[in-house]
Amino acid sequence: MLGCVLNDGIHVDLKGMTATELRQNAVTGFEVAKLGAQSIRVALDQIRLSSNSQAGQAGPKAMYGKLFEWMAYRNPIVDPGPIKELLREHILDHTAIDTGEFLLGREVTKRRCHSVYSLSIATKIHPKRLRKILENRGSIPDGCAGVALNFLVFPADEAEKFCRELLDTIPLNQLPFEIGGSRTQVTNLHRDGSINAIIERDADLGIGRIDLARVEIDRFLSKIEKLPLVKASAETIDLTSVTKRTGLSTGNIMKHVFAGTLAAFRNSDRIGIDSIRVSIVDLCEFKSRMTVET
Repeated sequence: MLGCVLNDGIHVDLKGMTATELRQNAVTGFEVAKLGAQSIRVALDQIRLSSNSQAGQAGPKAMYGKLFEWMAYRNPIVDPGPIKELLREHILDHTAIDTGEFLLGREVTKRRCHSVYSLSIATKIHPKRLRKILENRGSIPDGCAGVALNFLVFPADEAEKFCRELLDTIPLNQLPFEIGGSRTQVTNLHRDGSINAIIERDADLGIGRIDLARVEIDRFLSKIEKLPLVKASAETIDLTSVTKRTGLSTGNIMKHVFAGTLAAFRNSDRIGIDSIRVSIVDLCEFKSRMTVET
């Protein structure tokens, strides 16, 4: 059966096959199987990729054809051997099978992967937009616009976490209101990697806006919250003054603050970059270290 599908496609007409053709296919299948499990997995890759199903909800039958039917619907008294478990594992690793579904005689206890189609259904995000976003993040290959949604798969846990974050985002131009900074400051924070976007601008994909997940903003603010409180005084200066005195961007300064190489404080209960203060004495020591390192 493995040889039949490899040689003649997943929709092979078994009833119309001659004895000679059956023998040739048996030789093909044996040559693959005798090399062991990894050889069979490679063959299953080839079989799956030969499917031309464009249906987003296409399942194992559409992707593995007669080989899957033979495993799923044949007389259960006749054991097909280890290849059945190899096929089951291959399906779980490459096809969006949900928890609770039955696959080749056993219930699936944990989803392993999502497709663009299944994740679109789960999150109610339009599949075309979701495909662009996932390509933008590198979760699926570049230039996959012509690939069927059911073939674009990725690890389920990672995908579900990402989509939970995606459903609670704000655009970069609203970030100043969230973290108490200017547009220039938040642009620098994003550019220098102090705060990361969940969706980056990409003209080729038609994505014109930079979006940040709420959890990423909360992560950033939680670091500021941990800074010790200090009363405002003439001995401390704000972040804007620090950037002017050092020639460093806001993003670079915050990297030093978070790394502990530049001591910083908060002068109010508000948690934001506008509440950050740096001691003039500490800043002088920091600049001296910078000069020595340079």
